[in-house]
Amino acid sequence: MFNDKPIAAVACFDDGQTNAKRLQYLTVHPENRKRAIDAKFIKLVYDCEVRKGVREFVPADADIHRIMSEYELLRVKD
Repeated sequence: MFNDKPIAAVACFDDGQTNAKRLQYLTVHPENRKRAIDAKFIKLVYDCEVRKGVREFVPADADIHRIMSEYELLRVKD
């Protein structure tokens, strides 16, 4: 949120069969692109889900996969 308006969104799905979460549909408001908000936002979602006990993530598109791979966020380090 910025000035009480959403600037980024991502869907976080639970298949109900594993402890992995699927992340997809990342979008950032056009005026906020190229500011690394996408990576910061994915990290916020990651941290929130890890606190809930999630240990593995499945990025469902290339941009999310690139971010999660670059920052080593695909699996929680024990």
